[in-house]
Amino acid sequence: MFGLKLVAPFLFALLLVSPQGGKQIIKTGTDLGLPFSPAVRAGDVIYVSGAMATDAQGKLVAGTIQEQTRRTLENIAQTLKAAGVGLDRAASVHVYLKNASDFEAMNEVYRTFGRPFWNDAPPVRTTIVAGLVLPEALIEISLTALRKGAERKVILPAGWQR
Repeated sequence: MFGLKLVAPFLFALLLVSPQGGKQIIKTGTDLGLPFSPAVRAGDVIYVSGAMATDAQGKLVAGTIQEQTRRTLENIAQTLKAAGVGLDRAASVHVYLKNASDFEAMNEVYRTFGRPFWNDAPPVRTTIVAGLVLPEALIEISLTALRKGAERKVILPAGWQR
């Protein structure tokens, strides 16, 4: 019985991934030797690792929160392109900010950058203030997207207006 408790979560995870064809590592053309993948596709879901405002060599591009937000979103868009989808397929986004005071400036760039992709149906989003791994980094974003053909539907609570 004790062994089943340890194995059950693993078996459940296999059930989630295996029927959809396993997992596929998404390669972006740049191998920086990091101990994680830029993105993984498991069935119809594409998981994008936390991205920062880095250049092709993985070096952080210094700048304002607006500049780092735009560069981070551009990097994510390139990763999604390597997975065969665009930002329009984003379902969930996690934004990690170094400074809470950067929220409005980040949000304006995020809104402007995302508008052509999301129109009136942006993905869900959580914004968290946290210490980031690179001291000069002001923002990190991770994202979950859906493969083309998988349903993506925005659900609004009663009375909610866009």
